Amino acid sequence: MLLIGDLHITSKIQDRLLEAVKAFVANHNEEKNLIFLWDFVYHFSYDRKALGALFDLFLQWYKEGKQLYILAGNHDWMGQFFVFDEGRKTFELFQSGIKFITKPLLETIDGEQVLFLPHMLEIYLEDYPWIEEFQDEQYQQMIKTNHKNLIFSAKLNLLLSYFQAQQAGTLTVIHHYYFDGVAFPGQKSKFSFKDLALDQKWLNHPRLKLISGHLHQAFCYQNYLCTGSTWATSLLEENQLKAFWKWNNDGVFCYETGVNAYLSLDFDARKWSLRNEDVQAFHSLLEDKFKMNCQKVAGIPVMFEPHSSFDLKYTTLFLRVPELHYTQMDQFATPELQNSLSDLRLKKQHIPVEDLLGQLQAADKWNLQGSFTAWVELLKNLLRKKYPQDYDGYESLLQELHLL
Repeated sequence: MLLIGDLHITSKIQDRLLEAVKAFVANHNEEKNLIFLWDFVYHFSYDRKALGALFDLFLQWYKEGKQLYILAGNHDWMGQFFVFDEGRKTFELFQSGIKFITKPLLETIDGEQVLFLPHMLEIYLEDYPWIEEFQDEQYQQMIKTNHKNLIFSAKLNLLLSYFQAQQAGTLTVIHHYYFDGVAFPGQKSKFSFKDLALDQKWLNHPRLKLISGHLHQAFCYQNYLCTGSTWATSLLEENQLKAFWKWNNDGVFCYETGVNAYLSLDFDARKWSLRNEDVQAFHSLLEDKFKMNCQKVAGIPVMFEPHSSFDLKYTTLFLRVPELHYTQMDQFATPELQNSLSDLRLKKQHIPVEDLLGQLQAADKWNLQGSFTAWVELLKNLLRKKYPQDYDGYESLLQELHLL
């Protein structure tokens, strides 16, 4: 099966994104099962034109004999309706090869039992009357609270408990939820049951394989594959690699999408202006880091596409420099690199807090005898010397923190 992560399609990226998806499917034409892991709507807008182009592509693959699984994500609900609700109702009538999934669905795919857990607005007791009687003290206590998300998370985990208990063998769970209390590789955030989450106990369950998008940076962790998003949808996703995935009896395979990239690095004034090959080398370092975060899942090694689809013309580079001199761009990047990139933006370097603290901790060599007044003067002198233009701002901030 082919796994296509969060699309967040918008007209601005539509052509490039859909071409990348079409090429990926065409290059693996032997794979009949296409799984689209939700979040079709862009973060901040409902782009009907782009969503319509995506729907046309669904129909094209359906005509080619593909089996499509189109799952609802948290961005895909317009009030009480799934963004592709009309299509869902139509294709359900014909029980066709396109399944628009808005509630739990158990399917057999390539001989494996696969449970789909899309983003749901509610888990209704009339659909699962046994939920409240299922014996689990932790979840029962969560259900008794008045917190809506805790109640939902409890029901969600009880649902998974039920479906898992019905299977004699391994169950693959494709879901759109967080995990409670786990810091995953490369992730800055950690979530809880209050964020609508699965129990972390499922991450080392011997008869479960777990797949999701939702988190935009891809990684593998124990029996869990997070596919990430298919393109960098915001500036917050700098220095991240995006990928499509294939998972079948031969293993797990990763293919970089190459749709776009946001790269951010520091300019070193002691060296030459950045060249094309410097940015290519930096991307290679990101690839190495990405591979470290995606080595294997459920004990299966991940294989990576041998040739990268990285292209400078789809890359925005954020270069952190000592001073913002746009009139002197050639000292930061060669003209060739400037012309090769989609965009080059300068950011001013600021002193990292840890560096400042490190310099303060070395105050003994200044023979200041550790007095508080001496430390304050050292800090002020350091800031005046290194950041004369920004000193007033730093001073105001430190006064607010009661450090001056």
